[in-house]
Amino acid sequence: MDRIDTTGIFWSSFGETFLVECPKCTERAEVRVMDSEQSYARLTCLSCGYSKERKHTGVKSILFSKNPTDDGFEPAMTVGPPVDWFFREPLWLQIPCGSNILWAYNERHLAWLKEFVSAGLRERRQDPETGWSNQGLAGRLPRWLISAKNRERVLKAIGKLEGRAGPSG
Repeated sequence: MDRIDTTGIFWSSFGETFLVECPKCTERAEVRVMDSEQSYARLTCLSCGYSKERKHTGVKSILFSKNPTDDGFEPAMTVGPPVDWFFREPLWLQIPCGSNILWAYNERHLAWLKEFVSAGLRERRQDPETGWSNQGLAGRLPRWLISAKNRERVLKAIGKLEGRAGPSG
């Protein structure tokens, strides 16, 4: 039986790079966080050369927000709409999955989702410093995504996104 330990995996674990749709040409672009404080990000498109930079004071969490506000200064870590935290551009890795949208920030996030959905046993351990916490990514995933009855459908969608994740899109 495949197992996965989800201890220490958070939304922010995958927030260093986002694959997005270029706002100019709609091809694959990349948002890269340029410092460890997440105060500076750059959006770059290799197809058309579009580039934009944004400085911020820090990332704020907006969990399950349907319409994040774009204040122009603070990035928002959103769980809901498939957008990056900094420029709020649509994610490149998104696909309909039943009546829902399956999305991932980048290839690492997609690989983790595949491993999680495929696992027959999903475990987490108590953090020695903070104890039990429900702040991890696994505890924040929607029910339709983690349901065993949807496993085959979700894995098929992940396979399609893996094809889209390649350098040529």
